[in-house]
Amino acid sequence: FKIFCKSEKCPNQGMINRDLGILTFQGHPEASNEQIYDLAKVRYEIGIIPKDVFDHVEMTRYDKVDHDRIIRIIYNFIIEFNKNG
Repeated sequence: FKIFCKSEKCPNQGMINRDLGILTFQGHPEASNEQIYDLAKVRYEIGIIPKDVFDHVEMTRYDKVDHDRIIRIIYNFIIEFNKNG
């Protein structure tokens, strides 16, 4: 497996194994920061997640996420796997 995404909080955000046709993500690359914040806020308010987790989501709410890069990785993986698989 090759790690292709990482962050300060999680050194393994995404892995790929082209030979086995496996592509994994730690988080939800399809969701915007605002969607994640809204969900975390509700989950914090009803007691599902602790304050430190919500505080982290709130602190990183405006961080840049390279959605275009993630989409290219997924697209290229699917095209490559369909050609070779």
